[in-house]
Amino acid sequence: MNMWSVPKKVIVRLSQYNIATIGNIEVFVGKDIEDGYARRSTAIQEYDNDTKIGITASGQKYQLLGKPGLNADGEYMLEQFNTRITLRW
Repeated sequence: MNMWSVPKKVIVRLSQYNIATIGNIEVFVGKDIEDGYARRSTAIQEYDNDTKIGITASGQKYQLLGKPGLNADGEYMLEQFNTRITLRW
């Protein structure tokens, strides 16, 4: 399984997260607290800022934990797009 294809979970809990704008879509990027790997979501379809829970185009549910940030693995994942990327936080 490559870094772009990961199994779907009931909910992915991300720390060291951010919401990145890639082209004209927003995605979650952060560290999965369950397995420690960096993840980047498909396009965000819904996001509740109060609960910090969102649902993406693939149907995956994400919960953002703690304060926003970005670790080296997350930065690397974003750099692979070779396009302008804007971070929300």
